[in-house]
Order: sequence, then structure tokens, then C-alpha cells
Amino acid sequence: MQKLIKYITLVVVLLFCVGKINAQNDKQQSFNDGWLFYEYDSTKENVDTINFKNWNLVQLPHDWSIYHDFSKSYATTPNQGALPGGIGWYAKKFRLPKSYDNKFVYIDFDGIYRNSEVWINGHYLGKRPNGYISFRYDLSPYLKRDGSNNKILVKVDNSKQPESRWYTGAGIYRNVWLTTNNAVQIKQWGTFVEPKIEQSNNALMGSVTTSTSIENKLSKRGTYLVKNIVYNNRRVEVASRQTTFSLKDKENLAKTTIELNNPELWSPENPNLYRMQTYVL
Repeated sequence: MQKLIKYITLVVVLLFCVGKINAQNDKQQSFNDGWLFYEYDSTKENVDTINFKNWNLVQLPHDWSIYHDFSKSYATTPNQGALPGGIGWYAKKFRLPKSYDNKFVYIDFDGIYRNSEVWINGHYLGKRPNGYISFRYDLSPYLKRDGSNNKILVKVDNSKQPESRWYTGAGIYRNVWLTTNNAVQIKQWGTFVEPKIEQSNNALMGSVTTSTSIENKLSKRGTYLVKNIVYNNRRVEVASRQTTFSLKDKENLAKTTIELNNPELWSPENPNLYRMQTYVL
């Protein structure tokens, strides 16, 4: 029974331990600093999205509800924490460095509660009703790359209350990231890991088959290299494999299999985890 539990645990751990997957020269940086916030009040003037009059500087993650006093009279009711919902606006100005030229630039929101709408330099990017899942927008077609300011606006509407069985908060309550990629890039959430383990002559043998979706943003042609590196719990490289593939379509699939000799099993006493990095070269 103990061996069976360890077998299942290793499969689950290997399946979900892909900590960082990135293509060569991909870069992700925190985008939490330098945001302005305005809490909308229908009894006051219209929202000033030009000069940002009466906006306040905030640090993300940010929840505007917690800055209010508790009251059982709010539409959220005590069941949702007795704090108000409402409508809030966020804004940020930023300039792109020269190194971002010819790069694809994305903004990743880990979570906004809720009904968020996003604009970049006046261009509407979309609406996300759900408040708990992450999402991404491609900023590339609308960015100013001449050293002048870019402006991003986010509207958050949590005014329809009550709408939950617990306290939800309101605003950009999780991290925000700015991510740059090359034209040939690993698709977001585009890596699938399939682990296997066998016992032979009293020794454990493991293998990890990785399927990687490669996006070809500019319809380039050529031969590329996909390299996978596996690290153990001590961040020591324990295995690697690289495979060449021909880039033909807008989306390509590259598969590699890595052998692991005597993989370290997970247990409460020894919570061994593996980490994989994937590169496109």
C-alpha cells in the first residue's frame, strides 16, 4: 500500500511541478508599482481619465473595500464581510525601454474582482467578468515604442450586490506582470507533462514526456531547438533533452522525452519536487 501511495504521489508531483516554462530571452517583470486609483462616486463629477484629478497612488495588489468602515447596511451584507463593493478605476503610465523593440508585449493579470475592462492608449482590449482566474492581453499592436508614455486603464465593477457567500474584496487584488516574448514563443499554458515510472531490478526508472506548443507570430520558417531541463529539489540539474523541429505553421507541437534514473519520491518526511525549464533556441 505504501508503494502504491508513493507511486501515485510521484505521478501527481511530476505532473504539476513545472514551476517555470519560458522561451529564450522571454522576460517577465512585476507591474505592480506606480498605479493610480479612483473610487467612482455617482454623486461627484465624471471620472477624469485624462489628468487623473483626485486619483490616489496605490501599490498592487489592492483591495479598495478594506479602506471603508464596516457596516451592516451595505448591500454586500455581513455575510460578505460588511464592506462595500462599488466601481473603481486604475491607471498607469509607462515607457518601454529600447530592448522591447521588435518584442511581443503582454500584460498578465493574476486576478481582478470583478467585471474588469481594460484599455491601452485608448484601445479597448476586452472584458473579464470572472474575478478569480488569471488572464492576459496582447499590448503589442497598440504600444508606443518611441520613448513616449503609454497609458493603461482598468475599470472594475463590483457594484452588483449581494453576489457571493463570502468576502470577495474589490479591485486588482492579485499581482500584475508585463511579459515580453520573441516572435517564436512558447504558447501560454502550452506545455503538457506526462510522467511515467517503472520498477526494474529493484531500481526506479522514470520518464517525463513533454508536449510544447510553439507559436509562430510572424509566420517564420526554419529549424529550431526545444530544450527541456529538469532540476531536483536542491535546484541541481538532473536531466535534460533537446529536440530539433521544423517551424512551419502558426502553431507547432514539439515533443521530448526525458529519462530520470532513480527519481526521488515525494513523502511527508521528504517532500521532493522536480522543476522543469523549457527553452526555444
